[in-house]
Amino acid sequence: NGPAVSACARVADDLEVLVTMFLARAKTTSLYFIFSTEEPGAVKDIPSPSPPLGSELLKRLMRGNMMNLYILIMALSFGLFFLLGYSAIFAVLAIQLVALFYSDRIALMVGRVRPTPERPRVTVVCVPVSAETKGLIAKFAKDRMSQISDQLEARISDGALEGPDASTAVQDVLVTSGIKSSAEEIKVVTRNVYGMVKDVADRFGLPVPKITIMNNVADNAAATGVSPGRSSVAITAGSLEDLGDAELSSVVGHELGHIKGRDSLILFSATFLLYVGGLYLWLPLLLSLGIFYYVIIFAVIFSIGKVL
Repeated sequence: NGPAVSACARVADDLEVLVTMFLARAKTTSLYFIFSTEEPGAVKDIPSPSPPLGSELLKRLMRGNMMNLYILIMALSFGLFFLLGYSAIFAVLAIQLVALFYSDRIALMVGRVRPTPERPRVTVVCVPVSAETKGLIAKFAKDRMSQISDQLEARISDGALEGPDASTAVQDVLVTSGIKSSAEEIKVVTRNVYGMVKDVADRFGLPVPKITIMNNVADNAAATGVSPGRSSVAITAGSLEDLGDAELSSVVGHELGHIKGRDSLILFSATFLLYVGGLYLWLPLLLSLGIFYYVIIFAVIFSIGKVL
């Protein structure tokens, strides 16, 4: 009957949400080994037991969009205002201009593997482990991860990580290092990342941006740049693992839309106008609202970032 069908539908929706949340939480303990092995000496990115604080902060900023970076700059500008007074406006302008002009290079710092026409393919080895195992790995230090990655890289060169037995080959390497992971859950994915990004860029009529692979489990990407000719896109390892070609192209296309629309320039203009306006154009409003003025402009910046 109708009520029973409706109740079952609601239960199905709740179960889907629970399963999605469980899988997302389970992925947070996965280890990603990322390789670009088209030529000798190609770079790789391995799990870091204790990543540098600056690197982690930059990854967090890049997971969303550059709006987070501009909000951080504005927060720092408040401190400069108290130190330098009204002359702080020149320091703030210089900081924002530098961040904007070099945003494409800043974004590249979130990953070591950077696909190019010479090295278009990227191999991602995803190793699901328990939270306890990942905690122990944090004590192994960098040497253990480097040994595992060297062995995996050798298997890639030998072609052992291609085909249906790839996960078993990875498991063999892990066993010798004392890491337990089910072969059925291990994933080895090789994607022509540069070719895919180039195809999307060609559809937009844009030059191919610089590309970097972020060692992160989220299914996401981020793009920035002062112009299409000075732009970069960061793609997470989780995206390469989870998303199909059409889905990944859509994600990259969304990010290249930001580049084509010069959204970084728009966001820079909005943040700078609101900051300068509060100090010079409508200072009485700032004085009357106090801290609430900054709450309001943060909300405006957030809204603009979401619309973009």
